[in-house]
Amino acid sequence: MHTTRYVIPGLAFNIVAEREGLAAPIFPQLVGFQQPEGPVAHEIRVREAAGDDIPTEGEVIWSGKLIDGLYAEISTHGNRQQFRVPGKLSIVEELGKPQTDVQVTAAAEQPFRSMAGAVLFDMVLRGHGLMTIHSASLMVPGRDELVLLFAPSGFGKTTTSLALALGGYGHMGDDVVILRQEGTDLFGWGMPRTLKVQRRTAAMFPEILPHLGEFGGEEDEAPLTRAALAELMPLPDASKSYKIAAVVVVGPRSEGGASLARLSKGDALSVILSDNIGLLGGGVPRSQQVLFRLLSRLVGATPTFRLDAGNQPRRIAPAFDAALGIVREAQAAEA
Repeated sequence: MHTTRYVIPGLAFNIVAEREGLAAPIFPQLVGFQQPEGPVAHEIRVREAAGDDIPTEGEVIWSGKLIDGLYAEISTHGNRQQFRVPGKLSIVEELGKPQTDVQVTAAAEQPFRSMAGAVLFDMVLRGHGLMTIHSASLMVPGRDELVLLFAPSGFGKTTTSLALALGGYGHMGDDVVILRQEGTDLFGWGMPRTLKVQRRTAAMFPEILPHLGEFGGEEDEAPLTRAALAELMPLPDASKSYKIAAVVVVGPRSEGGASLARLSKGDALSVILSDNIGLLGGGVPRSQQVLFRLLSRLVGATPTFRLDAGNQPRRIAPAFDAALGIVREAQAAEA
């Protein structure tokens, strides 16, 4: 058996694999969070399937393609739920049990490089009151608090988060936030990962060009690693989660400078739910109901804004400063 222990804000867990290579590429984004042996709250057990496929458990409640084109099925049997990719893998969780069972077929090549790895991570987290949401996250200057940016993919979260980071906001992540509640407080942890920067975005910020990898792919993107980002700016401590100061919905752009205006709670929640809550054949799954309640608490307890980023990205950070009451050292000195 080969065991790897991970510790992230709010959860310590093990991956226990039959052999060393079987689970190596499951969570490449968490390499920096590996720690020596110690107590854990959850265990992922990975083994090789006996045959060339894994049978379905119970009744299929959803089947279809994930956002990366991978065909998958979700089935339930009593308190057990299975996520299955035919011919490749099976992930099974049991309500209330701190263990996730994974089977991988011998023919499956790097099965967790697809969305399956993200699904496994989400299944483990939600059993411990942690919920993944689609959001960018940045630390407010001078405060140990986060701003969360919500928008569908391709709507400008990466560009906006880069503009804020280059304007003095601490960059946590541009895609995934782990949300959890402690007492009456909500905390967010922006999962650090390599950014994918489109060429047109890079042209807006020429200072990042020497730090990018090569452009390529259908979206004409280049990687910007966390190490490269750290050469450009100080980064927040990624081993901690932080309270949330504001929720910002990225809206359509107009000509001119950026502006941040208050947004009603109802309108903010509608946008956020549409990008984070899924429906299955039987309605809203139990885990999604928990996430719905958590997002409702977040919006209800946090100031909500809509961003019009305009066509001058350098004006985004000052617009945030004005809306959030941020006074920089230079401004304070002038006053």
